[in-house]
Amino acid sequence: MKYNRAFKLDLLEKFTTYIDTTEFPFLSKFATQENTYHQILYDFVDSKKDLDLCPQFSTLLKKAKDKSESYLITRLDLNKGNCASNMFLLKAMHQFRDNSSIEITGKDGKPVTFELTGKSINELQDTMLRAGKLNKIRNTTKNKAK
Repeated sequence: MKYNRAFKLDLLEKFTTYIDTTEFPFLSKFATQENTYHQILYDFVDSKKDLDLCPQFSTLLKKAKDKSESYLITRLDLNKGNCASNMFLLKAMHQFRDNSSIEITGKDGKPVTFELTGKSINELQDTMLRAGKLNKIRNTTKNKAK
């Protein structure tokens, strides 16, 4: 379906009003209200026609995303609503991720080293494979010339 400039201008105005008057802008909800689909807003950003409107759609999409992210974070800060639901939406819609990392260092901040004795690399690999601890092991021992 081809969209003319009048349609784009009308949608731009309605989208602006929707973002400004809605506490939690949701693109799919807006698109449904306008009897269209949310991908069209992104399509208009990359459109080769009506180039002067592309930055306006882009700015509005960013504004909607920022406003909805801010809404969810505020709800978490104030402990309002369902915390799990708010976290899910932040992860699904705004690429938030749970992260944890542990850094292990050896003495004086040097790398941790392990010395394995008594078994060949093949025996160690077989043991670990049977235990399900790794998919494959890379032999990093240096071959000595005989």
